Amino acid sequence: MWLERWHNGESIRKSAKTRSWEQAQRLARAEEERYEQAVLGEKPKPTAVTVEEAANSFMDAKTGEGLDSDTLQKHRRMTTLFLGYCHRKNLLFIRDVTLPHLTAHRAEWEQNFKSKLSRRNNQGRLKEFFRYCRKSGWINNSPAEDLGKIRIRKNEQVRTDPFSPEEMQRTLSAIEPAFETDYTRRRMRALILAQRYAGLSIEDAIILPRAGIVEEKINYRVITDRKKTGAHIDNVIPSWVGRELLAAPNANPNYLLWSGEGDSSSSVKHFQKLFKKLFTVAGVPNGQRSASLRSEPDSTISLTPMEIATEMARLVLEMRDGSRNEKRRKQRLEMLAEQFLRITGQDGERNSLANPRHAGSEPSYTM
Repeated sequence: MWLERWHNGESIRKSAKTRSWEQAQRLARAEEERYEQAVLGEKPKPTAVTVEEAANSFMDAKTGEGLDSDTLQKHRRMTTLFLGYCHRKNLLFIRDVTLPHLTAHRAEWEQNFKSKLSRRNNQGRLKEFFRYCRKSGWINNSPAEDLGKIRIRKNEQVRTDPFSPEEMQRTLSAIEPAFETDYTRRRMRALILAQRYAGLSIEDAIILPRAGIVEEKINYRVITDRKKTGAHIDNVIPSWVGRELLAAPNANPNYLLWSGEGDSSSSVKHFQKLFKKLFTVAGVPNGQRSASLRSEPDSTISLTPMEIATEMARLVLEMRDGSRNEKRRKQRLEMLAEQFLRITGQDGERNSLANPRHAGSEPSYTM
């Protein structure tokens, strides 16, 4: 069978590719609708894609982005909960989902997400899913964009406070009694130092390429990308930390602590078990995680006096070399000096604190 239409007095024929009269009629009506929409300047109706098809396509896209397994699992949980809601409400096509539907769906999240932060993160993933559907042409507008923000009060926020110098001292001192072999002790110490001074997560520290530990004039620099987000990391660490990291034993010379084979998540689980044992021996508070070892590279929270002096020496040398952002470095130098005096209770000239002789010296952490 053929579909025929006229344009500027000429007949245009198109095969219907069917022998069914009913099917050919449906195709003819669809062609007429598309022609009328084009003449009237109307947007074409979204393709009728089921919610399940949209969810599967979205997960294929996320898998293709190379996200880690934990992030993929969070996206998969979001789509599973949304599919369950749509099935209960008999919502077959993604274009039929409205803002009231999403509002009702969000009201059920307290059963699955105990904290407001988890619910807010899940809402962000839901919005990302509907943006994908809009870009795919399955919906004209995303109803998820109109969902109100989930507000979290300050007293409801979950914080992971960094270890104090005293807790760091206890943790490093507990390495020797906690583990039997020198091999494990050195690897755990390297992991702690990478998290503490480079601000890395446990996984990023484990899979840190040794080529990313770069030696400079008076210190080292850690250059890598976060596995979870892809964010670039370029942090300065003391020279003694850089030397210890490069000296840490590992079967694969290309990485700090990873074998380079299989999924790095298995290595993370292994070291998490070791941390649990270490924290028990060190007597740090219950429920403490390795994330507490991390401190922002540009922060003075929980720094020892020697760490502050080392950072000040680095800033002074950068200022002498004519580095940019001199005003910001002067402000930070002043803040570090005040921090040093507050910790040590000493009086004296602030300029005397920025003595380059301290650069590269190791803080008084012992094992």
